[in-house]
Amino acid sequence: MGGPWSRAYYSYPHVTDLDFTVKGYNFKAHLTKELLWDAHKSEKGPEGWARYLSILPTHWYVCSLGSAVDYSFSNPEKGIHYEGSAFGHVEKNWGHTFPSGHVWLQAFSPDNTAQVCFAGAYFETPNEKLKTPLIFVLGCRSPKLQLDFRTNDLGILFKSVEISPLDSRFSITAVGPSHIVEVMAYAPYSTFSKPVLAPVTRTDWKPACRESYVATVEVIVFELLAWVPLGTENLVETETFKFAALEFGEDLLSEPMETTDRNWSVKLNVNSQLTLELAGLLFIKS
Repeated sequence: MGGPWSRAYYSYPHVTDLDFTVKGYNFKAHLTKELLWDAHKSEKGPEGWARYLSILPTHWYVCSLGSAVDYSFSNPEKGIHYEGSAFGHVEKNWGHTFPSGHVWLQAFSPDNTAQVCFAGAYFETPNEKLKTPLIFVLGCRSPKLQLDFRTNDLGILFKSVEISPLDSRFSITAVGPSHIVEVMAYAPYSTFSKPVLAPVTRTDWKPACRESYVATVEVIVFELLAWVPLGTENLVETETFKFAALEFGEDLLSEPMETTDRNWSVKLNVNSQLTLELAGLLFIKS
């Protein structure tokens, strides 16, 4: 592949191929054995029933929570060549605009038997006269549990939301009819990338987010017991994911950077019945 940079992306049923070259460095990946959001309904993704709403400005679909990956990384001029196997998380998004104030995280266990994926954001009109509440989606998978939490589903409550972008931390608690899930994610601030460009509208690309791929995500799951008061939930599972992905919207990072308060953060409780549609990324890690 010639030139300072080039790219090729091919997606077929159950297979994805990547081939990128940037300044002589080439990365290739072949992804197979997709792990669907819902193993029984391939078309069902993180949006749930909201995927049918055409009026939403952005849609989000997780193609695979953890595909098998064969990859290579090389630069012939520098004598660099690595190849190996890993797991890959694949997402896509489409729509008219990019959400505001977003947080996104994704992780899987070393053997790919457990996964977690989360996104949260709000939407606002171009003139900023109308803004939705924060809206969320959380999916947790393990050999024991298959849990989904969506703001647009009845009986779901998100609370104790803490977004601290300058401290590179995020936490949230999701409450459903049968389980409570506590999620905390954090990463060294120095590991976050430079601003990543994204199409904030169909024709306008701007810095949209910054991300770290060495984050830690801690997940604690409680089972709600029938006929007992809150506070007596049964702890059923804990998982700590290393080398996870954590992403903050550029607006969350740029706005507080203009202040002198290093510990600027957003803390709120949320219980809104709106749907989440959020942009996604692809990444691969070993």
